[in-house]
Amino acid sequence: MNPLIKNAFETLKNENPELRTRAYGQILAASNQPVDWAYDVWDEMKSNLSHKNNHMRSIAAQVLS
Repeated sequence: MNPLIKNAFETLKNENPELRTRAYGQILAASNQPVDWAYDVWDEMKSNLSHKNNHMRSIAAQVLS
C-alpha cells in the first residue's frame, strides 16, 4: 500500500476533524480507480460500519462502496 494512503487511513482515527476530512478526500480521490489496497483495509472498514462514531460509519460505507 502506498505510504500516503496508509497514512490517510491512520489519520481517519485522528480527533482533528480537518485532518480527518483531508485524509478522507485523499482516500476517495485514490479510489476513483481500481486500487491494490482494497483488501488491506476491507476488514477494518467493514468493522467500522458499526463504529460508535457516525462519521466513521459514514466514511467506512463510502470507502467500501
